[in-house]
Order: sequence, then C-alpha cells, then structure tokens
Amino acid sequence: MVPTPTQEERTEQYLRRGAVLSGIVAAVIGAVHLALWLSGLLTSSGLYSFVMKTNASLCLALSGFALAVAAAERTRPWRWWSAVLAAPATAIAALTLLEHLLGFDFGIDQFLAYEEPGALGVLHPNRMGPPGAFAFTICGIGTFLLLQGKGVAIRMAQSLGLILCLLGQMGLLGYLYHVEGFYAAPRVTAIAWPTSFSIFLLGVGFLLARPREAFTAVFTSPTPGGFVSRALLLPAVALPILLG
Repeated sequence: MVPTPTQEERTEQYLRRGAVLSGIVAAVIGAVHLALWLSGLLTSSGLYSFVMKTNASLCLALSGFALAVAAAERTRPWRWWSAVLAAPATAIAALTLLEHLLGFDFGIDQFLAYEEPGALGVLHPNRMGPPGAFAFTICGIGTFLLLQGKGVAIRMAQSLGLILCLLGQMGLLGYLYHVEGFYAAPRVTAIAWPTSFSIFLLGVGFLLARPREAFTAVFTSPTPGGFVSRALLLPAVALPILLG
C-alpha cells in the first residue's frame, strides 16, 4: 500500500513544480527571442529599444531548461542532461563577461546573428550587457551546485539564486520607475526588460528547487516561525516596490 504523502511532502512537491515551471518559462522566453534573432526580425530592433541579445537568448534557453531538469531531481541520465545544457551557457556568459572586463573581442557576439551598429545600451553590436553575462555565469555555477545535492552546495546555490533575484529586480524597478541608471548604462547595467524578468524567474527557481533545505527551509517550516516568515515575505518584497 502506497503511503499517503504528508502536508510537508505535498508542499515540497508543489514548490519544486514551481521551480520547474520557472525554469521552463524562462527557457521559452529565451527560445522565442533566439528564434526571432535567427529569423532576422530583431536585426534592427535594438536601434529603437533595448532588446535581448542573441547570446543572451541562447544562454537563457539553455539555463532555463537546465534549471528545470535539476529542480525535478530525476535519475542520473537526466542530471547529466542538466549539466550538458548548463555548461555551454556558462562558458558563453563567462567569455562575454571577460569581454566586458578585459576589453577583448572573442568573436562570439555576432556568431549566430547580426545586429546593426548603433544599438541602444551597447558599445559592441549584439553583445549582452554585463548584468546578463554575470547572471548567466552564476546561474550555470548554481545549476552545478544544485546537482551536487549536498548541504553546503545547496546553500551556495540558494545564495546565487538570491543574487539573481536582486539582479532581475533591479532591472525591473528601473523600467517600472524609468530610472535609466538601472538598465541603460552600457558599461554597467545595460539589460532588456525580458532579460531582467527571466533572470528573476531563474532566481526564484533556485530558491524553490530544494525548499526543505538551507535557508529556504525557514519559509517552508510548519513551525510558528515558518508561518510568520511566510506571512511577512510578500509585504517585505512588495512594499518597497510599490513605494518606489
């Protein structure tokens, strides 16, 4: 006879499904933008608005699916697929970050699709901004940590997820309140709003992937402390945004 899952186990299942869904939604956003780039529809869009770059779209698609697979915690072959998806995304993002930091050009920005010179928020055509490059780098590292399945690794993965949430939220607040310094500075914060939103989703996914471990366990605990933490979480996140 199959034992009935407890309330805690059901809650864990729901939150893990939320992590998988966050990864899938982010991956679909990246895949759609990548298809638009490959079709040529975004070739000149950057001249009039901030758009997700080609490599950012690719990294987002790979990172999202890698997170979804890792969060589902399937058997070893599935875990290998998560690592296979995360590895190229991490490499592309890390190389782009080095391009920004060292002033190099590795020739990867225009490899998949061409963007006309003069795009908003970038000094080099079709190069993802520093926030995106940094975010996808730590996203790949977080995925490999998540696959380790150990206490210290999970804590580190959740810490990286929190950083992703803050990075995504910064860009979204910039667009919401028209603070260009949060999303339009070419050498520091240049990022499109779909990228910011997707990075925030990835961060949430990392926090929900192992809900009964590390510091996320504080919010899922059935104790009075867990109840108070859950009650204060939404106001703590929403009020600063609403108050600007």
